[in-house]
Amino acid sequence: MKSESSQIIPRVKALTTQLANKIAAGEVVERPASVVKELAENSIDAGATQLDVDIEKGGLLQIRIRDNGCGIHRDDLELALAPHATSKISEFEDLSNIVSLGFRGEALASISSISRFTLTSCTEPHGDAWQIQCEGKLGSPGQVPTAHPKGTSIEVRDIFFNVPARRKFLKSEKTEFSHIEQVITRLALAHFGVGFLLRHNNKVIYDLRPAETASEEQRRVRLIMGDDFNNASWYFENTRDGMTVQGWIAQPSFSRSQADMQYFYVNSRLIRDKHVSHAVRMAYKDVLYGGRFPAFIIYLSIDPDLVDVNVHPQKSEVRFQESRKVHDFIRQSINAAISGIRPEQYFEDDEIQEPEPPKPQLSAPAETPRPIEPEQPAAPVHQQDNQKIKSPPPSTVAKTFDIEPKKAYEPQQEPLVNKPTQPPVQPSLPIESVDPEPIPDPTPEPPKSIDKPVQKPAADKPKDEPQPKQKVAPMQQPKPKVYTDPMDAPLGQALAQLKGIYILAENKTGMILVDMHAAHERIIYEHFKTRQQDENIPVQQLLLPVQVKLSLDEMAAWEDCQSLLEEHGFEIDPISDREILVRALPAILSKENLEGFIHDILADILAVEQTNRIQDKIHEILASCACQTAVRANRQLSLNEMNQLLRQIESTEKSGQCNHGRPTWTHFNMKELDKMFLRGR
Repeated sequence: MKSESSQIIPRVKALTTQLANKIAAGEVVERPASVVKELAENSIDAGATQLDVDIEKGGLLQIRIRDNGCGIHRDDLELALAPHATSKISEFEDLSNIVSLGFRGEALASISSISRFTLTSCTEPHGDAWQIQCEGKLGSPGQVPTAHPKGTSIEVRDIFFNVPARRKFLKSEKTEFSHIEQVITRLALAHFGVGFLLRHNNKVIYDLRPAETASEEQRRVRLIMGDDFNNASWYFENTRDGMTVQGWIAQPSFSRSQADMQYFYVNSRLIRDKHVSHAVRMAYKDVLYGGRFPAFIIYLSIDPDLVDVNVHPQKSEVRFQESRKVHDFIRQSINAAISGIRPEQYFEDDEIQEPEPPKPQLSAPAETPRPIEPEQPAAPVHQQDNQKIKSPPPSTVAKTFDIEPKKAYEPQQEPLVNKPTQPPVQPSLPIESVDPEPIPDPTPEPPKSIDKPVQKPAADKPKDEPQPKQKVAPMQQPKPKVYTDPMDAPLGQALAQLKGIYILAENKTGMILVDMHAAHERIIYEHFKTRQQDENIPVQQLLLPVQVKLSLDEMAAWEDCQSLLEEHGFEIDPISDREILVRALPAILSKENLEGFIHDILADILAVEQTNRIQDKIHEILASCACQTAVRANRQLSLNEMNQLLRQIESTEKSGQCNHGRPTWTHFNMKELDKMFLRGR
């Protein structure tokens, strides 16, 4: 048995430069797509307006990138391949104001250490170009003059040729190229002023010219994201507290089974952030079906001092100085854009006899209605896809479901139901029973909510002119519109009821089908939410206070969110360093498992520094009440009742979907109808 003194103690020694670079390459260069990302970002930082990317064998054989940027000075060529050498920062203070995509100075050193590397650059339009080469190690036999226009070309061959352990983990040529293609599309969506040419095995995959106008930007989005996203997306923009958020959000009906169409950029840098993901999920709450994911391209502009981009080797994550403020701003801006869309925006550009072909319309409807009358239990609703969304004009407050028909679409002065106290944005539309015979007070009292009304952010600079050929989602709600001619209304005039479930209507552009239960359910739900926001929170005192044991982390989280819980009606006292006593809670939550609910709230605080669980639970209860109250299937409605329902859909927030995310109406324009019957062929 060896004594302790005889054991060999390993000595500390410095790694060789070559070995250190290969280890660093493991962080920076994961696959050929990583090489393309680093080199393309360097080209964009160099001011390039054109990027040519040639790939062979999925990048396993060769990657060649040429740009027309400022180039690299001859004296800096060898230094550019040294580790931690960069032209983008020079002092510690620069780290707090990074505006470039790259700044670590590791890319060229890491890439050149695991490939056969050639760098050629020229700094003058007609000046001399110089080239440097190396194979898996730093340095080179020297620079050689060559011919090259202004800019830089980098050729990377045989990636991981000297690191076989890494090379064997690379995937097939097709898979590796798909990752490269994704890198280029992500950069192209962030830098519209740069042209991108991508070739694979001498075949052109993308040829994107620089986009200088709004219509050219829209065209690039369509080429990359596809026609379906282009037709289902809406441009929005909002500015507040020095932050600007803008981009394209897809209507809820255009949802995905996975998060593959989600692009979020901070100061033109594509990032992943749990606070942003949570904010978007909250903004799309109540309008997405099942476990679907929204599609979007969102750009956030923020002071570089307020965001730390130096938290991930691949620069794919950031840290916000005020993450809660950023979260709330993004959530409220997207929610306001979605809520502000009304059916009339869906038809805004849809002209029947327009000579030029209109943009393809998705077969689903618009959104955002407001409160409607409730009455009977819910009817089945059928899933449908593809809707149009656009800016918000609440239509006139109509009297719901009168028995005696009035003149078609004559504006009504009386509300449909008891007026709720001052809704946050637009006058609440009381919801009346759809019974064939009038019922004195059909509006059920919703359970008391503890939610505080969310102030919808208004764009500081609404666009004077919408982007050409872009559908612009509004950030503010206009005044209700009055339609003297029923055919002028977005959802037109009711014609009949189909199978006791659907309302058939027509407008100037074609045919409308409405799921009456789903639409009525959304109207009632929004009405309930408005009333809950405007009324005081009823609190229920517990006869026997509930004692809840917490961990140290949960106790710290409770201290952080104590004021939030008190605002929502909770009365909680600490009784030890790991226990709290709940003495009162909102009456609407009296049937909840209180101990588990408290733990869930604190888990949210620990995960994303905030919680929407209380509001979500209240909305879940209100949605259940709305579903049970809405008009049921096989309920026969008069034409006047159907028309009143159409008007309420037009003025209700998020009316394109019911509370479960299913479509409430769909539209077929004349061209689609003619196509069905082969007319004009």
